[in-house]
Parts: sequence; structure tokens; C-alpha cells
Amino acid sequence: AWFASLLFVIGACASPSPAHAQQGASGTDIPIIVMADDSDDISEPSSSSVSKYVNTKIKEQFSRYHYYVVSQDAVAANQGFDFSRRMDTATVLRVAMMAKQSGQPEFDVRGVVIYKIYPRIKDLGFANQVSVEIAGEVHDADANRYIGDFGPMTRTFPAPADCNDRACRQAVLRAKAIDIAAIVADEARKKLALLTKVGGAGTPISSARASTSTGGAAPYSGGGLVTTYNVRFENFQMPDVLKIKGVMEGEF
Repeated sequence: AWFASLLFVIGACASPSPAHAQQGASGTDIPIIVMADDSDDISEPSSSSVSKYVNTKIKEQFSRYHYYVVSQDAVAANQGFDFSRRMDTATVLRVAMMAKQSGQPEFDVRGVVIYKIYPRIKDLGFANQVSVEIAGEVHDADANRYIGDFGPMTRTFPAPADCNDRACRQAVLRAKAIDIAAIVADEARKKLALLTKVGGAGTPISSARASTSTGGAAPYSGGGLVTTYNVRFENFQMPDVLKIKGVMEGEF
């Protein structure tokens, strides 16, 4: 009896509805990787428990808008990368691309979000505050291009009068992690929306004109998001493969 093993690796998902694309509200399960630039001495190291907590909250925020998020911890655990050293944006981006090129489907991301968080304790004389500067940038991993940046934006949070050390600063960051994550996710989504822009960019021409190779992608009239499928056929003769591909390309 004939049987097939079909392996679908989704490198990017189809463009969302115009309303969602305009609002940048829905990622339609676009796979992205989110990592931190902690190269500045005043930034919280990405290996600290506080940074990991903030990163988790950022992932949750993106997930709310239907992005499939690969975290820095997932890359470290799977690829064996050591994030104990501080890394700048160029290094972080290189790490993300190495993970993408590893050939593992879960790391075949469409976008890379790199964020930077700089917390400072401000002594106002009569009280203390923790001032957090937030910035970042977004890259198109498939096209290997820079999309844009966001920030810097500054948010201030109240702190105890005796807040003057790293432990206190971390406590405030942990307490305000959701607020920080919301800012990063909201700003990054505005840039990621360019990947799903409709109305001239990323508009499908016709599924019937899709590539006939085993790893094909439907052509698009401009830039934007393309859906890519890698299909492996086992124990099939070529005539049977061509019949199945004809159905896939002509009817879906």
C-alpha cells in the first residue's frame, strides 16, 4: 500500500485581513523571535531572572495578537548558545539568523524583534523613581532586511524612598514587567505589520500560479508576506507525486 509522509514547514503565514493589517493587530501566527540587546552596562543582563521574566511577558503580549514567538531562552536551550555574556544588536541578530538557518522548523522565523531596556534609579530628593528607557528594532528574517526601529521611550515608576541598589531596581522591573512588555509588543507590532501590508504589497497573484517545485511559494505582486511550504514525499512514484502536487497547487 502506498503511503506518504508530508512535512509542512511554515516559514510565513498568509496575509491577514485588511482591517488587521491596517491596525497591525493580528500576527496570523507569524513566527518571530524576540531577543534582548543588553550590551550597555546599565541595562539588565538578559541572563538575569528579571530579564527572563520580562521576556516571558513580552512573549505573552505577542501571543495575544496571534504571533508565534520563539524566545531567547528557547534558542539558548536548543542551540546551545551561551547568553551569559552581554551582546549588542549585531550579535543578537547574528544569533537569531544562525538559529533560523539551523534547518529546524521551529526556528524558521519570519521576523526578528530586538528590544533594549535601560533602567535607572532617579533620586528626586523627596522621593525615588525608577526610570526605564525602552527601544528596539525589527528585521525581516526572510528578506534579510531592516524594517525599522522604535523608541527610545521613557516610563517612570514609583520606588521606595530607600531604593538605591540593583535589588530594588529589579523589584520594580519585575512588578512593572507587564507594562514594559506591552510597550515593546505594541511598538514592534507596528513595524511587523509591514510584513503583512496589503493593497499593493504582499497581495497574492493566484494560487494556481504557485511554484511547481517541492519547496514552492506562491508569487506575490510586491513585497510582504509569502507562505512557504516544504513537502517531502516518501514511497511515491513521480507520476503520483505530480498528481498530488497538481491538486495542492490548483485547489488550495
